[in-house]
Amino acid sequence: MGQNRRLQLSITAKKLTNLHYAIVGKSNPFAIVTVRGDNPDNAPTVIGHTETVYNNLNPTFATNIILEGYRFGVPLYVEVGLFDFKSKLTGKTERDLSAQSSSMNVSVTGNVTDSDVLTGIKDGTFDHKVMGTALFEVGEVLGARGNVAAKDIQTGGAVYIHIERSTAEGDLGQMKFQLRAHKIYNKRTLGTSSPFFELFRRVERPTGASWTNIYRSNVCRGDLNPVWESASLDMETFSNGDMDRIIKIVVNDHRKGGKSKMIGAVEMSVRHFVEAIPDQPFEIVGKEGKVVGNLGITR
Repeated sequence: MGQNRRLQLSITAKKLTNLHYAIVGKSNPFAIVTVRGDNPDNAPTVIGHTETVYNNLNPTFATNIILEGYRFGVPLYVEVGLFDFKSKLTGKTERDLSAQSSSMNVSVTGNVTDSDVLTGIKDGTFDHKVMGTALFEVGEVLGARGNVAAKDIQTGGAVYIHIERSTAEGDLGQMKFQLRAHKIYNKRTLGTSSPFFELFRRVERPTGASWTNIYRSNVCRGDLNPVWESASLDMETFSNGDMDRIIKIVVNDHRKGGKSKMIGAVEMSVRHFVEAIPDQPFEIVGKEGKVVGNLGITR
């Protein structure tokens, strides 16, 4: 059979059922990924989990999951479980939690890789509500158009996974960076925008190019000159070994209920991002082609 390969798995979900039965608020989904080896009936092993996306029934998770040791031609079953995070366990409000970066919200989700978590899910003692599970065979996903597959889940909605072959044989190290913006356009008639940014990498597919979310920053409330928290991102996730790969930085205005509004975006290569002169201004361009602020990259 073929040699062992590393794969990168990204997850989105659409039209999930709201398991918050209160009048106000929506579910807070996160995903746990397990592998079952070459037989779907095998006992699952947890390999990772995503951040929690608060008040959102159509989440795009910024956390990529690394799948080690895949052998082409050998069946490998991966299961994605979606759960509604119980935010009360943190002692923080959902408003504050939703303003945190994706990396921070991975840690907030907790140690969901312990073996007793699977037992808790099975016997109903897990702290978070089960939204549903979906089982995928990796070879079938890699053979699908665009390396994308979707499955319906039990409580409603569907989970989508995209798998990309990793060009690296191992860890490419971490890249630390910090972004700031200057004179961002205010999207609000009343009050001041609360900007955050999302980082996407371009994925070429037979159906056309698409974008995979790989990082979401913290929110700077009411600030048109935001300085976001420093971040550290895995270079394998960031570039997959291609320094000429195109990335996109999208600046959004954070709103309640997950209904953020785009302010503008910047596109550049990974190389341009890594080699940028500190605080060199990059124009943030809005949907109508107008400049809506400037972005600076610092180390």
